[in-house]
Amino acid sequence: TTYLSTTLSLAQFHLFILFHLSHCPPLIRCYFCIGHQLDPDLSPTNLREFPPKNIDGFISKMRETSTTKVILTGTTTDPLLYKYGVELHNLLRDKLLTNTHVSIHTNGLLALKKINQFNLYDSCTMSINSFDPATFKKIHGTKEMPDLAAILQVSNVPIKLSCILTEYNFEQ
Repeated sequence: TTYLSTTLSLAQFHLFILFHLSHCPPLIRCYFCIGHQLDPDLSPTNLREFPPKNIDGFISKMRETSTTKVILTGTTTDPLLYKYGVELHNLLRDKLLTNTHVSIHTNGLLALKKINQFNLYDSCTMSINSFDPATFKKIHGTKEMPDLAAILQVSNVPIKLSCILTEYNFEQ
């Protein structure tokens, strides 16, 4: 009998860690959002704290695993609502490996208002599930849409769009 033994190092994988923020009234309320299904006790409120709880452990784990990508996101809110966004970005840049890619996953509604903070990131994923205002309102619970054309004009970072297909937008 021949046994094949393989040892894989973490460096062989593309690792990233999501740093999520929670518990603030969202700018939009997507009916399919996973955050609506989570027990609030599992995600303590952290939008008004700096530094965030457990940031030292987070940074240690990133360094220990040589992880070089972090995505700031939210389960029940948008990361651009975080009061200390610039400070968090600067802390991550200071404490993580020098080649760490720091990105944000946002709905884009605050991108223009916070363009200086937005432009600090290496990249952005923006959730836009329809360009049709009526469909957007059905999905997001608001008629207010991000102005993607204006954001693209003033953004210094690459923007990737993400879209969740729903019963309302799948034919668009």
